[in-house]
Amino acid sequence: MVPLPPAQASLEHLLTTGDPWAEVVLQSEWAVLAGVYLVEQFRVSRRMWLYPPRLLKWIREVGVDFICQGPDGDEFIASCQLTAMLTLSESLSRNQGFSERLARVDPVRRDRSSWVYVRVDRLEDAWVAQVDEDLAPWDLPYSTDVLDGRDSSK
Repeated sequence: MVPLPPAQASLEHLLTTGDPWAEVVLQSEWAVLAGVYLVEQFRVSRRMWLYPPRLLKWIREVGVDFICQGPDGDEFIASCQLTAMLTLSESLSRNQGFSERLARVDPVRRDRSSWVYVRVDRLEDAWVAQVDEDLAPWDLPYSTDVLDGRDSSK
């Protein structure tokens, strides 16, 4: 999904010799690119990619505010959206059954087992990301639209 950062080419020798500094640089650049991509995909299509836990940890270590800095300074809303999506993503199941359920939602799309539709709203004093599609039988933090849709279908 997210290409390796350009630093890979310039650090190739250090990476092949196992230099820990080069690994940290590459890991940090990849985390920044992945964090930006997560926010961009959400804004364009409401998709939240289900990154591996290690990549989520790297994004948090680099810092959400650092990743979401625009040319004119910090982009507060992007930081809030990314933080909310990281929190939701860390709480979602990473088992085979969940991936298979996502794949059944849209079997034509091969990548469908790797993302969910989400909604990010400001609720009182916090920004919260919620799953914005019905993925029953999983008990997930669903948006009010999904819960209302369930109630009206009964």
